[in-house]
Amino acid sequence: MAARGDYILIKYNGVGEDLYHETLITGVSAEDPTEVTLYTADRDHYQFNIAPGDDVEAVYWIGLPGGRPAHVPENQIYRFRHNVPPNERQRLFAEAQGMLGAAPAPPPAPLAAPMRNVQRQGLGRPAGAAARRAEPGRVWVVAKDHGRHQKGDSVEELPAGAVVLGERAVVPTADGSTAFLQMIPQDSIDEFKMDDLRVMPVKFDGMGRRRRLFQDGVASFVPDEPEGGLGLEGPGTVSLRCQTYVERSQTPVSQHASWRATSGVSSGDRSVFEHEVLSEVLESMVCTDQLHAPALRSAELVCRRFQLIESAHSLNPSAPDYSAADQHMGWGRRRQGMMVAPLLQQHVATALRDEHQVAKEQRKAH
Repeated sequence: MAARGDYILIKYNGVGEDLYHETLITGVSAEDPTEVTLYTADRDHYQFNIAPGDDVEAVYWIGLPGGRPAHVPENQIYRFRHNVPPNERQRLFAEAQGMLGAAPAPPPAPLAAPMRNVQRQGLGRPAGAAARRAEPGRVWVVAKDHGRHQKGDSVEELPAGAVVLGERAVVPTADGSTAFLQMIPQDSIDEFKMDDLRVMPVKFDGMGRRRRLFQDGVASFVPDEPEGGLGLEGPGTVSLRCQTYVERSQTPVSQHASWRATSGVSSGDRSVFEHEVLSEVLESMVCTDQLHAPALRSAELVCRRFQLIESAHSLNPSAPDYSAADQHMGWGRRRQGMMVAPLLQQHVATALRDEHQVAKEQRKAH
């Protein structure tokens, strides 16, 4: 059960990375032991419900700072960078009583002016009264998560003491840290907040290396098509191919070994080497680079080349047929250097078919 003065690790849902946040419990509600007040490594103090649910994936009690469960890697823990002295703890405990006895914690305080002059560091010029507001049609937003302020949160006016660097600003805050702001078009705030669909949250193995299991990466794929599409003709095939690997308890590299053994293609054939390289590329994308492969044109081209090689060798392993290469790859190119627009090609084919049908009917009439 939660107790005042305990340290816990919290893993939040939807934060965008697999981090466990070391947090101090400063108060516990008498009515609900999961309703607590928390003091974080970023020096935020607020009321929160730590029951696993929409906001919380997992909570671990560690008692004292520096503790961790055996299965949680140290490099995935966001810890306190400062000690909380006894007088500060007593102040937080008293503040927590007020929070739990009244309404939930108020929204984050606005970014405040500092007691120090950042201009001395040569970063830029102080924002005068006229420069504190963004240009018409534009708005100042938080450029990077800072404490309880999230990327994309708008700031109506820069506080006194802010330093402007063109369309960026450095805003020292009341707790002595520094926040970074950016001026963007007002109608692009949602786009600015959007995480890159091409990148998955980074995971590390027990030795601190960038690594996730292939099946875990595939389980993280989302069906959404990337903004603007892939720019290729035909449907995307990355998700289906990767899901098939998992269903067969394979990875791209192990599937290559299986294909090489059963396809009948000579081990010295260049297609075997190319197939192996593509296998390593696709597996590295998911496991090491930790990219959301279905959103990448490059990954789609890799998977289509896989399918082209396997299809070309399927009828005669020693005499592959690559005549359908353009259709497989979907990039609109044609052999002999021709570049025919797909819609024009479709129009010509339809016109020829219609003319052929007319001539046929005329012959029948005669």
